[in-house]
Amino acid sequence: MRSIRTRRQFLRATAAIAAGAASLRLAGAHMPPPPGDVFVDTPSGRLRGQGYHIAWFLGVPYAASVIGARFRAAQPYASWAGVRDATYHGPKCPQDAGVGPSPLASYTTPPETSEDCLTLNIYAPQPFAGGKRPVMVWLHGGAFEGGGSGSSSWYDGERLANRGDVVVVTVTHRLNVFGYLHLADVAPQAAADANVGQTDIVLALKWIRENIAAFGGDPACVTLFGASGGGRKAAVLTAMPEADGLFHRMIAQSGAILRAQTREEAAQNARAFLKQLDIAPSDAGRLTELSAEKLVAARETMFMTSPNVWFGPVVDGKILTAHPFDPAPTEPAAQIPLLIGCTGTETTLLMPDDENFRLDEAAMRKKLAEHIPPGVVSAAIDALRAEEGALSPSDVFFRVTSDVRMRNRAIEQASRKVAQPAPVYMYVTEWVTPIDGGKWRSPHVVDLPLIFDNASSALSMVGHSFGRADTMAAKMSEAWIAFARSADPSTKTLPRWPRYDMATRSTMRFDDESRIVDDPHRELRRLLA
Repeated sequence: MRSIRTRRQFLRATAAIAAGAASLRLAGAHMPPPPGDVFVDTPSGRLRGQGYHIAWFLGVPYAASVIGARFRAAQPYASWAGVRDATYHGPKCPQDAGVGPSPLASYTTPPETSEDCLTLNIYAPQPFAGGKRPVMVWLHGGAFEGGGSGSSSWYDGERLANRGDVVVVTVTHRLNVFGYLHLADVAPQAAADANVGQTDIVLALKWIRENIAAFGGDPACVTLFGASGGGRKAAVLTAMPEADGLFHRMIAQSGAILRAQTREEAAQNARAFLKQLDIAPSDAGRLTELSAEKLVAARETMFMTSPNVWFGPVVDGKILTAHPFDPAPTEPAAQIPLLIGCTGTETTLLMPDDENFRLDEAAMRKKLAEHIPPGVVSAAIDALRAEEGALSPSDVFFRVTSDVRMRNRAIEQASRKVAQPAPVYMYVTEWVTPIDGGKWRSPHVVDLPLIFDNASSALSMVGHSFGRADTMAAKMSEAWIAFARSADPSTKTLPRWPRYDMATRSTMRFDDESRIVDDPHRELRRLLA
């Protein structure tokens, strides 16, 4: 299999044969024509993609090869002569296989890995003339460590582009030690740059600014959106001077962040990595000689032996000049509208131990005391049940820990942002997936395939729900599109969505029947502040 897109086309074209012609005739199905070649002339050169009404251009390089320049900032991609093929996804960055799809999030991603992974995928409605469609740029999750790539199957942008008449771009960049190992304060002689995973994204945004009009996109209307680590990557960009002006709206889905790493923290993590490889700081130049597989293996071992070590953005004072939202949002963020939120029970997927689904009252109280101050456990339980009604001990555990790990940080990020002029909107996804009889409630990233309008391609997460998922996908994807177009997520299919402010804390509660709730879990929030 050379690419997910090629496999998808093959499955489309052969579906009628595989299912049986008779049954398909009864269902009124037909075989779609093969996608046609689509050409576009960009300032970087001519591309050949494929498509129907929506054209896709895959594996488009936005930076020069970094082979032989490990840990160094990438350089812009030079223009090419002739026609460049853009019908295959590019490789993903080398990464630990465990930092990615979960038991529910069983999406597929290109099998090839390479440090030379700096590519993007573009999904654009035809014709391209006009250059005024909103541009939605996706940053994938997986913390800053893994998560596949911008080419994972859930992130196929065809349906989203078609639903909203928008241009969708997904980005692949360097991750983990390849993108975020901070050697400058440990081994300055190693000739390594800081935050190269983030500067990769900056280069992608610059490529979009110069080229996206050729695909019908408006370079003055660019929205960054991302789930989990993707939302954090977007927020970090607001504190990077080089990214100023490259995007105009931001959506953080289950991915709030207030602080990056300090130089001291990043240096400590770098020393731990060198120690894992038995390399002295004075000999850190050897890291460029080791295979990517050896570096990934060392990182995999550290996940088990050193769980507090992580690789992500560092406030180095040059590339990243401040923490993104601590003590306050940076000035470049002032004019960037923010849509932010999470799911109702993030931790059913983030803390999926079987015992957490079978807690009795005593066990729940004991486990909660590991996550919140023991002195407020009883008050927190009472406050939650007073608002939500009769909840099982496991329901209480998952809701409280979800607020601790995700929701309260999103609230804090939004609260700090409302002091700036650009609007802020808050949401929580309470839509319950039918998988395993509803066991998982509303888990981490359950809304990701809904936002991409790809429910039918994510049955492992949203299940066969007799149209529920498709209906929810239409509502959520249209809200995201509306925000990208106008900086306001209000649509005709949702209740009026007020801005988030400190007086009402209005929050859209996405469910089969969506509604606005003012300051949900107010007493619990106050107890855990």
